[in-house]
Amino acid sequence: MTCMDNAKKIKFPLVLNPFYIYAIIWMIVLFIRSLNINHIYPATPVNLWIFIFLTIILSLFFGYVYHQIILKNASKTTFEITGNYPAYFLATVCVLGIIASIIYSRNLPILSTIRGDAQSYREFGIPTVTPLIICCALALNAITSVKLFYGKEKRVHNLIILLICYVIFLLTFSRGALIICVASSFFIAISRTRFGFKKIIGTIIFVLIFAFVFNIFGNIRQQSAWNDSSYIMGLAKFDENYSWLSNFSWGIIYLDSPLGNVAYNMENVSYINDIDGFISQLIPDLISKRIFSGYDSQLVLACPGLNVASMYEGGYKFFGLFGMGIQFILMSMIIFILAAISRRRTETLLAVSVYLTILSAMTFFSNVFVYSGFSFAVLVILIFDFIRYPSPKHVSLSINEKQTI
Repeated sequence: MTCMDNAKKIKFPLVLNPFYIYAIIWMIVLFIRSLNINHIYPATPVNLWIFIFLTIILSLFFGYVYHQIILKNASKTTFEITGNYPAYFLATVCVLGIIASIIYSRNLPILSTIRGDAQSYREFGIPTVTPLIICCALALNAITSVKLFYGKEKRVHNLIILLICYVIFLLTFSRGALIICVASSFFIAISRTRFGFKKIIGTIIFVLIFAFVFNIFGNIRQQSAWNDSSYIMGLAKFDENYSWLSNFSWGIIYLDSPLGNVAYNMENVSYINDIDGFISQLIPDLISKRIFSGYDSQLVLACPGLNVASMYEGGYKFFGLFGMGIQFILMSMIIFILAAISRRRTETLLAVSVYLTILSAMTFFSNVFVYSGFSFAVLVILIFDFIRYPSPKHVSLSINEKQTI
């Protein structure tokens, strides 16, 4: 068998570009905000519109730069998955860690939720340990997705490991982590195919199905029937003219409410000029909770049940639009730095890029870049790579240099 048999090529790098995805997601958010579906929020202030619009323009520019210096060479090069063997060790750590968390908590969130305890998932796990296991599972999902869709060896084993990641987050009822997993696998899968009209239609259908299932999970978590979205629609004062979208109301409100909360505060609450508070919003929460324990990013809410305000909530609370701009610049720098480190191996670059892409997409919802429970998964990917392949020059030869085996 020749190495060319295992060779793959990135054919649709757009879905691996964090800045392009940021721009697309925020354009969708601005569109939904313009429809005024949820009457609990005021119209978006002009200066907030301008700010988000400018970040979209900058993201398109940064996306072009990212493609040229990070993805372009990888997209032109046919490469082979060098680590054919699945990440067995990391998978074992995740499984044992979740089992230990279940025993420690004496609780399985999905069962508790079905029985009526909608908040059980918040109290689940071993302090510090379980969040680390969650990071490892998210990293495992990205690594395994690359191996499954770009490799040809041990495909069944990799598929089983991927399903284990999904099961972990289903059992713990972590919808955010499950979204990251599904989106990461999906983006990796379509990155290796030419994206034509049929695939665009297929992607739209996939997103609609996922949004429908997401809606079902939301209804069940509130102890409602699977198709009864009255709770969330009442909470956000969902416009009756859009009631035909009730089966997608959770997704629509999740997209609309974060920026809606920022708009509400810009209209009703003055920001604070506090440097310590601002710094606390720029560093991982694992650190900020210990150094700046008296600060949080929580804004005044139009509705207590809709309690997120995008990645920009902390920036607005401490320094207004200026603070928000610094947050965007810092996020951009982090993306470039982590992607540059991962370039040592194309396989690792794929895993890191897709994960950064998902984090960028989630900025409409929360500041996931400083939420250690999600963001540290990138570090797990990089550390795992350095441990397994300390000398990438020995495993990352171009395909033309490889020998027939």
